Amino acid sequence: AKPRKQVHKDGDWHRSVQVWVVDPIKRVLLLQKRSPEKDTNPDKWDISCAGHVTAGDEPRVTAVREVMEELGLAVQDPSELEYLFTAVYSQAGQTKHGPYQDNELQDVYLLERTGLDVGAMERNTEVSDFQCLPFEELKDLYLARDPRFVPMEPTYVERLFQILERYGE
Repeated sequence: AKPRKQVHKDGDWHRSVQVWVVDPIKRVLLLQKRSPEKDTNPDKWDISCAGHVTAGDEPRVTAVREVMEELGLAVQDPSELEYLFTAVYSQAGQTKHGPYQDNELQDVYLLERTGLDVGAMERNTEVSDFQCLPFEELKDLYLARDPRFVPMEPTYVERLFQILERYGE
């Protein structure tokens, strides 16, 4: 398996996972702020957690590992992660290491957690901060292409928030 940097340099199609952590009572989503050291989208607010699927791993196994590594949240049973959809993502850009082409099939999951305490969550080399935002506010920020957030395709945003409507008003 190629290293992440090489996959992006060569534009290889690859699988990744994205996990949105939702507090269904407060109707908020957990966001992480990417470290200023990240080569793509540094210092921007992003999905609760995400990562490349390790060769030979099932996507759900990678998702469980990423939730623990990036958020410090233990997932006792992988079925706690609800598969939502697979998004096709393609983006060209520039990093401090040169040009990249990111071509991903993104398996998107939802993880319910109540009483999230972002103050107690550990910051690390990948994540510099956390916050929870109400569904509607976050949807509006994504659709407005707010520069503080990693850009997201409108079709992805609409699909995600349509699913979140099940949590009511």
